[in-house]
Amino acid sequence: MFRLADIRIRPKLLFLFIQTGLFPLLVVGFFSSSWTEKSLIEDSFNNLTSLQNIRKGQIENYFLKSFADIRLLADSERVYSFLRKMSTYREEIDISPNSGKFDTTSLDYTDLVGEQQKQFQDYAFLNGYNDFYLIDGDYGYVMYSVKNAEDNGENLVNGKLKNSGLAKTWKQVMDSGSTVITDFEPYGPAENDEVAFIGHPVTNLSGQKIGVVILRFNSELISKITESRKGMGQSGESYLIGWLENDNTFEFRSNMATMGDGKYVVGYALGRNLQYWQDALDSGNSGGHGTYTDSAGKKVLVAFDKLQLQGLDWYLISKIDRYEVTTPLRDIYRKVGLFIVAFIFLTAGWAWILARGFTRPILRSIGFADAIAHGEYGSELTA
Repeated sequence: MFRLADIRIRPKLLFLFIQTGLFPLLVVGFFSSSWTEKSLIEDSFNNLTSLQNIRKGQIENYFLKSFADIRLLADSERVYSFLRKMSTYREEIDISPNSGKFDTTSLDYTDLVGEQQKQFQDYAFLNGYNDFYLIDGDYGYVMYSVKNAEDNGENLVNGKLKNSGLAKTWKQVMDSGSTVITDFEPYGPAENDEVAFIGHPVTNLSGQKIGVVILRFNSELISKITESRKGMGQSGESYLIGWLENDNTFEFRSNMATMGDGKYVVGYALGRNLQYWQDALDSGNSGGHGTYTDSAGKKVLVAFDKLQLQGLDWYLISKIDRYEVTTPLRDIYRKVGLFIVAFIFLTAGWAWILARGFTRPILRSIGFADAIAHGEYGSELTA
């Protein structure tokens, strides 16, 4: 049976010296790495939170501007006068809700539009909107569109666009008498691209709703805000999701670049609700952050906030891979590992020399005593 006493004294001393030098180094290294990792993660969360606040403010300001734009536009004399002329034209062509399309091909219509087309076209372009609509308040006819595409002249009550986002916006504005925004959804006349609408009523001097002004926009301007990855490393990204209560699911409201291989775009539903998405929904206006597992199975640091947007249930998510955050720590591990290996060799050499100096006189004494015990009385004990 192996016993500690069977080990010679020199190996014992050698092990003791190495252990005495190495143990404090390992203890200090363990606690230092733990503190460093905690510090890196806290700094990363602080950075994510700062970026969240900046981008949240940018997106909310964009929508505040859109609300201000549509109200000023609807209250302008130019729009009111143009709508009155269009209403007069509607009466002249004697159209009813079941008459089909509003005639946008006549010379009279062309003359009416020609007076305003340049101003409205410039307005839409300079403010980043895809289209500008003027909708009849009585029958729901699209009486004017800057793009003059297939939706111009359509009836939003009985026509093919009656279930579209454009029709929903018109109806909600007429019902509520206030500014309304409808969330992104595919729109046929825009080649089924995801678009959103914002509308506001046009009223006469007595406050009666006589029409609706609607602006159409896509996700491009919003995505420009979220797609900026400055300060977020290689894996960091901010993106938007929208909660669809009727479907009990989330959809992307901006495009993702770091995941999904191009699939994670506006309107895409992942098919399952990630835990940090659900936590964002549950946290509401409080927001929060934490460490989670993303859809790819990676550990990520996540910060989330609900956007204060009238009529939209959107959430801003910012995340970065935990592996990337702790990269500096792994660099430290490699350097410390090399140092420990060098330290062990140096300590082992020093300990061997020291142990040899301690044990040599002892071994000589033991050898002298052993020789005397065997009758070798002529033996001498050398220094």
